[in-house]
Amino acid sequence: MDIELRNLSLTISKNRILNNINADFFHSSITGILGENGSGKSSLLKCIAGLVTHTGSVTFSGVGKRKLGYVPQQPAIPIGMTVAEFILLGRTTHYNWYVGETESDFNRCREAINDVSLTNYSGRYVDTLSGGEMQRAVLARAIAQEANILILDEPTSALDLKGQIEVFSLLLQLQKKFNLTIIIALHDLNVAINFTNYVLFLKKGSLVRAGKTNSIMTSDNLSDLYGVPVEVVSSL
Repeated sequence: MDIELRNLSLTISKNRILNNINADFFHSSITGILGENGSGKSSLLKCIAGLVTHTGSVTFSGVGKRKLGYVPQQPAIPIGMTVAEFILLGRTTHYNWYVGETESDFNRCREAINDVSLTNYSGRYVDTLSGGEMQRAVLARAIAQEANILILDEPTSALDLKGQIEVFSLLLQLQKKFNLTIIIALHDLNVAINFTNYVLFLKKGSLVRAGKTNSIMTSDNLSDLYGVPVEVVSSL
């Protein structure tokens, strides 16, 4: 496994956000985190990414923090920066500030741009990209960073159905090519069923279920999680 959470809790302004979370994330797998709004999904991702102070432990098995790529729900879109320049930001932990970027850094960025099919967009300004194109650019930056763990907070929430399918299909390709471990907060149950290997269910800050997607994503479990009738018709 790549990541272990043990007794992870988060309190903000005396409000308990996460309650003693114990979970494992396995190498080269995609794990979806599901739950109602306010259940703690985004907070859990931030704890794993080291962005907020928490109690308990987050242990990475042989993986340094520089190998982790975090993508918030609404990534910052810099004005006046090209796609190539944006993706090059992923190399900042690799090069010497006194020397600057090397040819190796530029080559890695070109490869990342090609990996997400943005070669013809490298000179475009980031703020002119569509939502789906921007998500591809964000993923390319993580690839350029050589991250082997990706933490994604509802990356397709603002995309239409076609855009969602394109982004998740790309994620699957990248996951297989680079043996990525992906942790992703989701609202779309169809996406969770069809694109994840494991799922975690959060309810009011507590982990209520965890396991392989095909055994956890049942009508009864989902109905209990969301408090409304949910029917699972079929799954891949």
